[in-house]
Amino acid sequence: MEAAIACEDLLSVTSSNPALLPLANLRFENAVPDCTLTITPAADAFGTGSLVITATEGTATAQFTFQVEVTAVNDPPSYDFPDGFYR
Repeated sequence: MEAAIACEDLLSVTSSNPALLPLANLRFENAVPDCTLTITPAADAFGTGSLVITATEGTATAQFTFQVEVTAVNDPPSYDFPDGFYR
């Protein structure tokens, strides 16, 4: 039985808008052939960006580009009470 190949060993991703879609928030999970890309936008950010997934095996490469749109969210108001404030 062959050892499983981690998705990040064959796949890479780049972002056209790292302020919205930072590379640290783009994670490949699982093993080939069940790869999943988890996309977590930057906190309080919205807009559009393109992601390019590149698959590389030996000297062969293939790319897939797609657009991601993150919509603004109306966050509920919150307040952090100072230490010692009676609640």
